[in-house]
Amino acid sequence: MAKLDLTRTYTAMNEVGEDAVARLKKWMGQLNLDATKRTTNSLKHRVTKKGAKVIMEVSSRKKKGLDVIGLADQGRGPGLPPPYKEIAKWIRAKGIKITDSKGRYKKSNNKNINRASYGIAQYIGRRGTIKRFGYKGSNIFDKALWIRNTRYRTKIEDAFGQDLEKFINSTIPPENRPRK
Repeated sequence: MAKLDLTRTYTAMNEVGEDAVARLKKWMGQLNLDATKRTTNSLKHRVTKKGAKVIMEVSSRKKKGLDVIGLADQGRGPGLPPPYKEIAKWIRAKGIKITDSKGRYKKSNNKNINRASYGIAQYIGRRGTIKRFGYKGSNIFDKALWIRNTRYRTKIEDAFGQDLEKFINSTIPPENRPRK
């Protein structure tokens, strides 16, 4: 018996994955979501074939088991505060100036940066992230990919249709095929 060969589907999903990652990287920059660029640079896609299935996944680096791009998309709700040391790295990468309670600038040394990052972590624990997105996520997947969804779906459906047609033509004798 002939096997269903999903080569065209696999290729189409790879092309869609490459385009999706490129668009996500562009939007990460436009929405100013990645101060250190580590998340943007870690974005990747993977397409795998498992028998008669082709699966595509877009992911980024993991931090304490959490997908960072997922946190940027969905945000972090109130609850436990995030690790303050990660916020300290963000403060340094952004070049944020530390101020005291009266708005006077303080030295950006480790002690002051750690104090500020601890306060920010506690605030995130109480309110969630990100203020400019209403303490919710940025919905970057929707913003970056919504305009392409129909095009992506059509490309994958067309490729699958071609793979299926090839399979049908190789398994059903010509005299038993429906006439066009």
